[in-house]
Amino acid sequence: MALPSHPNQISLKDILEEKQGSTTARINVSLKGLSLNGYNDYDSVDLTGTPNGTEPYGVGEFHGWSAIFADFTVRGNETGNPSTGLFSHASSDVQGQQEQADAEAMARFYVYYNLDGNVAIWSQVVAQADNLIDCDDRYYTQAGTEISLGTGSNDLPPNPSVEIVGIESGYKCAVEIEQNGSVVGGTSSAEIYTQKAGFNALSYNSGTDKWTHSGTATIPVQTSSSFTPLNLRVDLRCYADAYGSFPFSQTQSRVEALAIFKFTFTKTGSPTYYVYIKADLDAAADVVF
Repeated sequence: MALPSHPNQISLKDILEEKQGSTTARINVSLKGLSLNGYNDYDSVDLTGTPNGTEPYGVGEFHGWSAIFADFTVRGNETGNPSTGLFSHASSDVQGQQEQADAEAMARFYVYYNLDGNVAIWSQVVAQADNLIDCDDRYYTQAGTEISLGTGSNDLPPNPSVEIVGIESGYKCAVEIEQNGSVVGGTSSAEIYTQKAGFNALSYNSGTDKWTHSGTATIPVQTSSSFTPLNLRVDLRCYADAYGSFPFSQTQSRVEALAIFKFTFTKTGSPTYYVYIKADLDAAADVVF
């Protein structure tokens, strides 16, 4: 709920309650902290959100301002160090000379404005393979509760998985991925790679083990109450491929990524907002001949 507009009077208490979304009393409240991200609003707590963020830090800057809140269904946060939110594992096994086994684990994120006018992120996990012997898709709630998913078309985390409540229209989104992964054995097609739609180019830097963005993308608007995947999407896939040949032996391939997805929401003259979600991905292929 927005704070009163000028010329109505507002207090530090009014601003604090808007930012924290409750009437809980606090001590050592700082106007600079309320106005500047990265500086404590009270005690040792820094609340995200500000209408300005530059000096002078005045109460009048908060006239008509409303706080932005994030509602996480899967585990995520705004600080860059989330616990695992998505888990996907696939393994395949085949016997025979000149046979091939492959496995793939994937994390996918759609970004869009929903019908309530809030920015939403829908998270998916998909484990699949030829000659599949094991697959395990699950997600973790913000409280850490593990939810196992089946293999049906409707066995997906809830939509939306993250919702930014109270954010106005006109925001854009950029995405970065910190890979933290490894590729072991297999053929040249055993790899960690990204696919995207709608986002600007993602470039990989092996020195930092990150995919970084080259710009922001306009967030599309969901126009139907029946969710249809929209055109702003990013995937991270772990693909393992193994094949058998002479002489008789065993070939294995394994690809892992413990990746952090960083979504940055920006709009000129408005607060910048961040969402981080960690995905644990693992794919393994094995050929015995």
